Amino acid sequence: MLNDRRFNGVAAYGKPMFDNKLPPFETHLFDFSEDIYGKTLSVALVGHIRGQQVFAGLPDLIAAMGRDSLAAKTILSAAAPISELDTHLGFS
Repeated sequence: MLNDRRFNGVAAYGKPMFDNKLPPFETHLFDFSEDIYGKTLSVALVGHIRGQQVFAGLPDLIAAMGRDSLAAKTILSAAAPISELDTHLGFS
């Protein structure tokens, strides 16, 4: 959420192909082009797609990210509130 607006996206923790010492948590918002650097977002995780993986090269990583995005969109299209509180908070 950003300023009470909700967006769909896909998130990743870590960058094993790039040898990060402190793994980042990155979220890609679908169909979003605003400049929000420096803003605080709330992220709700609603599914798991795959674990950490090292690919043979950048083209394989990019292809996997495309598949992950499609999987995330499928998961998000089926997401529903899991409690009355979720419904009250607007997570429907």
